[in-house]
Amino acid sequence: MKQMRKVDHNTFQPYTLEKPEMKECYIAYLDMLGYKAFFEENPGKIDDMLLVFNQAIVKITERLHIFNLMFQDSDWIKFKIFSDNIIVWMEYKDHYPMQCLLLLFMELIRDFQTGLTLSYGIFLRGGIVRGQFAANNMFVFGKGLIDAVELEAKKAIFPRIIIDGLVISDLHNGKIFDDHEIFFEAIMKNCFFTDSDNFAVIDYLNIPDFSCIYTPEHIGQIKRKYETELPEYPSIAIESEVITDPLKRCEWLTYMLTIHKNLIEKQIEYRMQQYNEYRNDKGKLRNNERILKKYIWSMNYHNKTCDSSGNGNLKILYDISFDPIKDILYVHLITQDVSNIRG
Repeated sequence: MKQMRKVDHNTFQPYTLEKPEMKECYIAYLDMLGYKAFFEENPGKIDDMLLVFNQAIVKITERLHIFNLMFQDSDWIKFKIFSDNIIVWMEYKDHYPMQCLLLLFMELIRDFQTGLTLSYGIFLRGGIVRGQFAANNMFVFGKGLIDAVELEAKKAIFPRIIIDGLVISDLHNGKIFDDHEIFFEAIMKNCFFTDSDNFAVIDYLNIPDFSCIYTPEHIGQIKRKYETELPEYPSIAIESEVITDPLKRCEWLTYMLTIHKNLIEKQIEYRMQQYNEYRNDKGKLRNNERILKKYIWSMNYHNKTCDSSGNGNLKILYDISFDPIKDILYVHLITQDVSNIRG
């Protein structure tokens, strides 16, 4: 039996925490969907999933590091991960190019969502807000965090990241350019979409055409502003996001949609198979339906993207509908008879 080592209290250095400071921040709270269900349904594959999560977190860290290097600041954007939750934040500063920094912040979140979904099959749900927030090396705290969690848990519902109205207003009210209204419309068209419940949602399957957002005149204005007023924020970040090749964008979008299609079809087919196993267990049946409805949303979003991008051949050919009066979910292949998921 090991003996307990005596502690010399004269030389013992007590542990100290970094003192947190409450600041106004943009906060993204993201939840990895399917985490709990995976443990319940795949007990023999936990080690494999651990490896996938580790690889995904490494990629997130690398991407964040690249963004921060653009601004020669290792702490421009910070993040923490606990279990299946990701918190990303950036301090709000009331100065001229904050709108550009905010757009890049949300572009990073879009990168997280696209990468985790397409590379690892991990769908994200989340909310982005502006509010009071504090953090140190041990914990996070603040009303802004509570607002972001509530937006994710109570409003997002589906595999989507929704944006609070105040954040959209910050984008709208930046007034960076003389033709600001045209600039703002280009942002909303290329980076987000408005869902049926009027929430602005990150369009993670779209590859933003920044050449439609930042004209050569805009780039010149930004560079002059950076050089004269904020030299600590080099314009390389803006330039790196503007350089695009239309042909490569189309090829990459087709590739993304192909992967996304396979992921959703796999999830829908798996949930349909689970229906037969859970037929006599109403609790599990309800939970299976709840999850299936999330992929119905993903399917609809996918198909709309296919229509808008001219990739109709990559649409998901399921017909899924829900009867709210009878509380019945119907799922069937377009070429097959309707299957009543619960009757």
